[in-house]
Amino acid sequence: MTPRGRNPYECFKSDGHRLLALVSRDLRIVLVAAIFAAASFAGAHPALRSAIALWVS
Repeated sequence: MTPRGRNPYECFKSDGHRLLALVSRDLRIVLVAAIFAAASFAGAHPALRSAIALWVS
């Protein structure tokens, strides 16, 4: 893979590999947000709740 631009997802030669990388990135973001949301609803520390609210917004 030869870097072609500043975006790391431009380095893939195959559109299928690029799509898989983008989908896995998005799934990681959603999973982390879901874990933080579950922690905030489960009676987490108020400082953690405010940090989650700041990060999600």
